[in-house]
Amino acid sequence: MRTTSLRAARRDARSICTKGECNIVNLSSPEEIKNLSEAQLKRQILLSRRAFQKHRDNYKRMSAASKRSRLGVGGPHKIQLKMSLMEDSQRRFERQLKLFKAKAIAKAAARSSSGRSKPRVSARSTVRASGRRGTAVRSRSRVARPGSVLRRAQARSRVRSAVRARVRDEARANS
Repeated sequence: MRTTSLRAARRDARSICTKGECNIVNLSSPEEIKNLSEAQLKRQILLSRRAFQKHRDNYKRMSAASKRSRLGVGGPHKIQLKMSLMEDSQRRFERQLKLFKAKAIAKAAARSSSGRSKPRVSARSTVRASGRRGTAVRSRSRVARPGSVLRRAQARSRVRSAVRARVRDEARANS
């Protein structure tokens, strides 16, 4: 396939592509591609790959039909152009995704090298090391999702504690 300049690609995309395909080509421009997140880049790669495969299959089907009927003179040029537009867009998205991942790795490496000198120790490993239960101090409280088993257990525990406190207060009041 031939590679196209971005300006020609945008011009060609406006004239021959659907709205979705034109959007893919426009998002692959250097100004727009920098604003995309990793998830958005993966989505655009998937969309451009699907569009490329669709046009490739369509091109094969049409070129086979034109060979059989001998009506076609030069083949479906519009489909070839769409294929090259989608392929170029896919390459741009994949290149940006590689850059994005490389930056994330570099950032993580910088964070780990300038971070804590001691590794974090979990409360469980502290309990195991001391050999005594209850001596470990938890650094973080457990946060449960709404509707989870832990959340329901915490709610039951609060109810039991409230009932015990009420019984204790009534016993104090009666004595």
